[in-house]
Amino acid sequence: MTSKEPQNTEEEGGGVKSAPVMWLLALVVIMMGFLIYELFLLQLPKIEKRELPEKAKYCLEELKAYSTIKTLEMGGHIRPTGEFIEEMRECYRRKGWEVKR
Repeated sequence: MTSKEPQNTEEEGGGVKSAPVMWLLALVVIMMGFLIYELFLLQLPKIEKRELPEKAKYCLEELKAYSTIKTLEMGGHIRPTGEFIEEMRECYRRKGWEVKR
């Protein structure tokens, strides 16, 4: 009686031949990721920092409106309330600066 030992075939485990294919596939996926990054994410609009006038920045700091300063410096927009506008005008008047309407 001869005993049959199980034979390792390429179909069972994939073997050594599939390893280079997997590395090649991984390389293609990584390259596609870089391509998507360059085409889409790098084309987003850039946020330009802008300088606030020193007088306005001084009054905003006096009012402790630090988040407003950051928003405006990063190019954002705010919707000030009437009370906020009056506080800014009052600060300008206290310093003797011209108040623009």
